[in-house]
Amino acid sequence: MLIVAGALVTSNDAGLSVPDWPTSFGSLYKIPPMVGGVKWEHGHRMFAEFIGLLIIVMAIWTQRVEQRQWMKALGWIALAAVVGQGVLGGLTVLFYLPWAISTAHATLAQTIFCAVVAMALFTSKGWLQESEAVSEHDLWPSTPALTAGTAGCVWIQLILGAAFRHSGINVAGGALVLATSVVLAIQTRRMIQSHATELVMKSTPRKAVA
Repeated sequence: MLIVAGALVTSNDAGLSVPDWPTSFGSLYKIPPMVGGVKWEHGHRMFAEFIGLLIIVMAIWTQRVEQRQWMKALGWIALAAVVGQGVLGGLTVLFYLPWAISTAHATLAQTIFCAVVAMALFTSKGWLQESEAVSEHDLWPSTPALTAGTAGCVWIQLILGAAFRHSGINVAGGALVLATSVVLAIQTRRMIQSHATELVMKSTPRKAVA
C-alpha cells in the first residue's frame, strides 16, 4: 500500500506539493489541509511514518526472539533501509526532485518491501519445519542460481521503472522479468512434484509377491 501511495504522488505530479521537509508547511505535528496535491504528498508521508514505526518494532522484536544471526542482521538491514528511505524522500523535496535521488528513492522502497517479505517467509512455520530434502531433486540450472538471477532481473527492472517510466526499455525489462519468472516457476513446480512423488512411493506399502 505504501508503494502504491508513493506511485500516486508521482502520477499526480504532487512531489513538491509540500515544499519543506522534515516539517510540513513549517510544522512537525499539524496536519495541513488535505486538498489538491497535498493529500497525496502528505498522505504518503504519514503512511510512510506508520510503516517505519512497524519496521522499528519488527527489527527490535527480531533481535529478542531470533536465534539465527543472519536473521538478526536482516532485521537491522530493513531498519537501516527504511531510515535511508525517509532521508531520500526528504532530499527529493529539498533538492526539487533530482532524477538520481528520485530513482534511488523509488528503487529502495521496493527493495525494503522485498526484505520484509523475505523476513515473513524465513520466520514462517513452513520454512522452519521443512527439511532440505526437496533440494535433492534440483534440476539444471540450479534453482538457487535461477532464483538469484530472477531476483537480479527484478531489481534492475525496479531501477528502470523508476528512471524510465513507461518507456521502451522499461517494457523490455518487464518482458525479461516475466520470462525468467515463468522459467523459475516451472522449474520449482517440477522439483517439488518430483519430491512429492518420491514421498508417496516411500509411504505406499509394497504388495506381497505371490
